[in-house]
Amino acid sequence: MDFLKTPDVPSRYYLYLIGSKEYDEGDDDWASGMGDFKPKDTYLPLPEKEFKNVQWEKVQEMVITKVKGLIKFDEFKSSFFSNAKAIAVGFDDGDLVRVK
Repeated sequence: MDFLKTPDVPSRYYLYLIGSKEYDEGDDDWASGMGDFKPKDTYLPLPEKEFKNVQWEKVQEMVITKVKGLIKFDEFKSSFFSNAKAIAVGFDDGDLVRVK
C-alpha cells in the first residue's frame, strides 16, 4: 500500500507502530507505554499529497479504512500481524478504535 512507503515529502502526520503484550478492551492505557515490540522504523510519515490540510479526525478515518483494507491481503494473513489479538488506531490524546 502506497501510504506505508516512506514518502518524499512527509505531511505533519506520522504513524507510530508498536506492539504490546497486553490488551484491555475497556482501558486504552495498554497502548500508552513504549510498547513491548518495536520495528526498526517506528515512525512512518504519511504522505503530504494525501494528508495535507486534513483534520486529524479525517486522518484517523482514512488510516482506519486503509488498515481494514490491509488486513484483507494474503500478505497480512501470512504475517505475524495476523496473530495479533487486537489492532487499534488512534491519536495520542484520543480514543483508540479497534480495527481487528
